[in-house]
Amino acid sequence: MGMFDYVKGPRFDCLNCDYNQENHTWQTKQLENMMGTYYKEMPMPEYLDDKLEVHSLCPQCGAFIQGYVKIDENHLLTDEIEIDEDECHIFESEEDKISIPSL
Repeated sequence: MGMFDYVKGPRFDCLNCDYNQENHTWQTKQLENMMGTYYKEMPMPEYLDDKLEVHSLCPQCGAFIQGYVKIDENHLLTDEIEIDEDECHIFESEEDKISIPSL
Protein backbone atom coordinates (compact mmCIF):
# COMPACT_ATOMS: atom_id res chain seq x y z
CA MET A 1 0.00 0.00 0.00
CA GLY A 2 1.39 3.40 -0.99
CA MET A 3 1.82 6.35 1.32
CA PHE A 4 -0.01 9.65 0.98
CA ASP A 5 -0.91 12.78 2.96
CA TYR A 6 -4.25 14.15 4.13
CA VAL A 7 -5.75 17.52 3.21
CA LYS A 8 -8.42 18.56 5.70
CA GLY A 9 -11.04 21.16 4.95
CA PRO A 10 -12.30 21.45 1.38
CA ARG A 11 -15.98 20.63 0.94
CA PHE A 12 -16.86 17.27 -0.62
CA ASP A 13 -19.74 17.09 -3.11
CA CYS A 14 -20.26 13.73 -4.79
CA LEU A 15 -21.06 13.85 -8.51
CA ASN A 16 -22.71 10.44 -8.32
CA CYS A 17 -25.11 10.76 -5.39
CA ASP A 18 -26.41 13.51 -3.12
CA TYR A 19 -23.72 13.13 -0.43
CA ASN A 20 -21.85 16.25 0.70
CA GLN A 21 -19.67 17.09 3.66
CA GLU A 22 -18.04 20.26 4.99
CA ASN A 23 -14.45 19.93 6.23
CA HIS A 24 -13.86 16.68 4.35
CA THR A 25 -10.54 14.84 4.64
CA TRP A 26 -9.02 14.27 1.20
CA GLN A 27 -5.86 12.40 0.18
CA THR A 28 -2.95 13.62 -1.97
CA LYS A 29 0.26 12.17 -3.35
CA GLN A 30 1.75 15.56 -4.32
CA LEU A 31 3.31 16.32 -0.94
CA GLU A 32 5.70 14.33 1.31
CA ASN A 33 3.63 11.10 1.38
CA MET A 34 4.38 10.64 5.08
CA MET A 35 0.76 10.42 6.33
CA GLY A 36 0.88 14.08 7.35
CA THR A 37 -2.20 16.31 7.58
CA TYR A 38 -2.42 19.70 5.89
CA TYR A 39 -4.96 22.41 6.72
CA LYS A 40 -6.14 25.74 5.31
CA GLU A 41 -3.47 28.47 5.48
CA MET A 42 -0.56 26.03 5.81
CA PRO A 43 2.46 26.90 3.61
CA MET A 44 2.84 24.73 0.53
CA PRO A 45 6.13 23.63 -1.07
CA GLU A 46 7.53 25.94 -3.74
CA TYR A 47 7.43 23.17 -6.38
CA LEU A 48 3.62 23.42 -6.42
CA ASP A 49 2.16 26.15 -8.57
CA ASP A 50 -1.38 27.30 -7.81
CA LYS A 51 -3.17 24.02 -7.04
CA LEU A 52 -2.83 20.72 -5.20
CA GLU A 53 -4.37 17.51 -6.59
CA VAL A 54 -6.61 15.71 -4.08
CA HIS A 55 -8.89 12.68 -4.30
CA SER A 56 -11.36 10.75 -2.18
CA LEU A 57 -13.97 8.02 -2.30
CA CYS A 58 -17.54 9.02 -1.55
CA PRO A 59 -18.47 7.52 1.85
CA GLN A 60 -22.03 6.97 0.63
CA CYS A 61 -21.68 5.46 -2.86
CA GLY A 62 -17.96 4.72 -3.33
CA ALA A 63 -17.46 7.01 -6.35
CA PHE A 64 -13.88 8.21 -6.91
CA ILE A 65 -13.80 12.03 -6.86
CA GLN A 66 -10.70 14.02 -7.86
CA GLY A 67 -10.15 17.74 -7.62
CA TYR A 68 -7.65 20.54 -7.12
CA VAL A 69 -7.35 22.69 -4.00
CA LYS A 70 -6.29 26.26 -4.71
CA ILE A 71 -2.96 27.59 -3.39
CA ASP A 72 -3.11 31.37 -2.90
CA GLU A 73 -0.61 34.06 -4.00
CA ASN A 74 1.23 33.75 -0.63
CA HIS A 75 1.66 30.01 -1.31
CA LEU A 76 -0.80 29.05 1.44
CA LEU A 77 -3.37 26.27 1.12
CA THR A 78 -6.98 27.43 0.79
CA ASP A 79 -10.25 25.54 1.25
CA GLU A 80 -11.37 26.31 -2.32
CA ILE A 81 -11.67 23.20 -4.47
CA GLU A 82 -12.36 22.61 -8.15
CA ILE A 83 -13.64 19.13 -8.99
CA ASP A 84 -12.17 17.53 -12.13
CA GLU A 85 -15.22 15.83 -13.63
CA ASP A 86 -13.08 14.14 -16.32
CA GLU A 87 -11.07 12.26 -13.66
CA CYS A 88 -14.01 11.18 -11.50
CA HIS A 89 -15.32 7.64 -11.75
CA ILE A 90 -19.09 7.71 -11.60
CA PHE A 91 -20.92 4.40 -11.35
CA GLU A 92 -23.89 3.35 -13.43
CA SER A 93 -24.97 0.36 -11.35
CA GLU A 94 -24.59 -1.20 -7.91
CA GLU A 95 -22.18 -3.78 -9.37
CA ASP A 96 -19.79 -1.04 -10.50
CA LYS A 97 -19.42 0.54 -7.05
CA ILE A 98 -16.25 0.14 -5.06
CA SER A 99 -16.63 -1.72 -1.80
CA ILE A 100 -15.53 0.52 1.06
CA PRO A 101 -14.30 -1.46 4.07
CA SER A 102 -15.49 -0.25 7.45
CA LEU A 103 -12.82 0.92 9.87
